[in-house]
Amino acid sequence: YPILSVFHANSGGHTAPSEDAWQARISYLRGRPDPYSLEGPSAHWEKRILKKDMLNYLSSKSGLPSDDIRLTKSLLNIPEGQRIGTLDLGDKKVKTRDIRARFKLRSAFFSVQDDGDYFKLYGRGFGHGVGMSQDGAMVMASKGYKYREILSFYFIDIEFDVVQNL
Repeated sequence: YPILSVFHANSGGHTAPSEDAWQARISYLRGRPDPYSLEGPSAHWEKRILKKDMLNYLSSKSGLPSDDIRLTKSLLNIPEGQRIGTLDLGDKKVKTRDIRARFKLRSAFFSVQDDGDYFKLYGRGFGHGVGMSQDGAMVMASKGYKYREILSFYFIDIEFDVVQNL
């Protein structure tokens, strides 16, 4: 059967599993290291967000007071260079894709540092991160990879066939 061949601008070095961006787990849309997307204009980004805005948002999602230290700790403990799908806030979980949408971030792949009255987000990639990275595919092609190798890298365990056989 045909696959859902989704793509994004740049994975930032690690693609995301389908359930991080949407509801369903799709077997061929798994997260994986993507060294081909580590460079280029979409590979890295930074954004400062007022602490009070971020903490008020997380408070509204978690039910915790905005001055609860667990909110700040959960942000500051996001592992650098590791893509996570959810942030644990007490008994609740907040999807990083929701944080991305609320604060108009380039991706949901980021780490956080304290910056006075702000949180400074160090992000990677551009887009939802699921499926094929356009920047990564271009780098692979420039290194001589063929289209089947590129597609097989981004879409796990797929098979190729002609439309007439489907």
